[in-house]
Amino acid sequence: MKKLFITLSLLLSFLMASAALASPLTNYRPGSFAASLDMQYSKLKGEADNGSNSFDKKWNLSYDAEAGIAPKFALQINGMNPKSDRTGSDKANAKLQNFEVKAKYQLWKNFNTFLSAYAGVAKNKVKYDDVRGSFSTSSKTSPLVGLTGAVKLAPSSFKLYADVGVGTKTASWDVGVSYSFLRNLEFDLGYKWYKAKDLKGNGEKIDLTNKGVYVGVTVKFN
Repeated sequence: MKKLFITLSLLLSFLMASAALASPLTNYRPGSFAASLDMQYSKLKGEADNGSNSFDKKWNLSYDAEAGIAPKFALQINGMNPKSDRTGSDKANAKLQNFEVKAKYQLWKNFNTFLSAYAGVAKNKVKYDDVRGSFSTSSKTSPLVGLTGAVKLAPSSFKLYADVGVGTKTASWDVGVSYSFLRNLEFDLGYKWYKAKDLKGNGEKIDLTNKGVYVGVTVKFN
């Protein structure tokens, strides 16, 4: 019944839409730590008052770090700087600068399942260049909330995980599977979707979406 509750909670959060990470830390205690590096084959799409722009898919790096600070409490930082180009007569490039800080609280944990809630802030900025020139939006900092969950596929070394959240100027989700191939190392494969909204620059509002499959490695000390 409790596993069903966790699964339904995650599905509900997906429907609500929302910040992303790779294989999450599932033991919140002082001294526990996890750090991830991911390479995402991401596609950027910008939407503004005067229309939308899509860019070619590119490999981009993202990072994540979590640390337990007290029983059931942890701090997390994560960020990414995806950049993509568009070739041809309308050549252009766009870059999203993203950084987030979150305080997390463990809601449920047993041998196979884990669920936590978080609240934090996200900071985003977009840089854009085309044949007409270049501009940057102002940095936008906004609050966000969300859920992180994981289910271990015992007795195997695989684990399913998901992270969803929503903010006043952001929305994102991340779902994936991790494989523990060494005691403190995991291989991650997943899909991320992230949207930064209402960024102001060049006299208009801009939304930028980053999405795509990623692979990565997570180091954990539980």
